Amino acid sequence: MGFLTGLFKFALGGAIGAAIGAGVAAAFAPQSGDELKQTINQRIEASKQARVEAEAATRAAMEQEFRRMVGDESALRVEPGDTRP
Repeated sequence: MGFLTGLFKFALGGAIGAAIGAGVAAAFAPQSGDELKQTINQRIEASKQARVEAEAATRAAMEQEFRRMVGDESALRVEPGDTRP
């Protein structure tokens, strides 16, 4: 039972620390709640856009590398009317 007791105490300490940290952060935040929400939402949207751009760049680089490796510049290209993914 010593292990479970220690684990419980550790988890409880972490939860208390997180709650105190959140309270201190809220007390000293330089923005109001609405401004903070707006800022967070803007950062989330910017992150989503950055992810989409990074995915597209990575996909293009991987497709180009695949074409180079197989020696076929038309590999992985989808023709109009082709239903393959």
